[in-house]
Amino acid sequence: MFYEIETKRPFDDVVSAIADAAAQKMFRVLTVHDVQATLAEKGFQRGPYKIIEVCNSKNAYAVLEADPRVGVFLPCPICVWTKDDKTVVSTMKPTLMSRFFPGVDLGTVPQDVEKTMVEIIEAAR
Repeated sequence: MFYEIETKRPFDDVVSAIADAAAQKMFRVLTVHDVQATLAEKGFQRGPYKIIEVCNSKNAYAVLEADPRVGVFLPCPICVWTKDDKTVVSTMKPTLMSRFFPGVDLGTVPQDVEKTMVEIIEAAR
């Protein structure tokens, strides 16, 4: 269901590495949610946590043309947080989309995107 790694790299280095790798793979970083800061505004304290939303327009277009409801899976989030002196990176596997849309022909897009997402995450290792 998830692809996840742990690394000893510093949190901010991992976030930067993901952004760089996404760009190299023709994925655009749409936004970075600083969850730690957002929660702190409401009085909740937690360690560093960011959600990096990435998207490839060609792939997004293809799956949305197949079924606009696939948009509930877009853009692809990559979560980064710290745990026990390590940085953790996690994303949901895009191939899960096919389970939620069994009658929809998504082609090889879910597999292709999953391969790319793994490569982006591995670049941050």
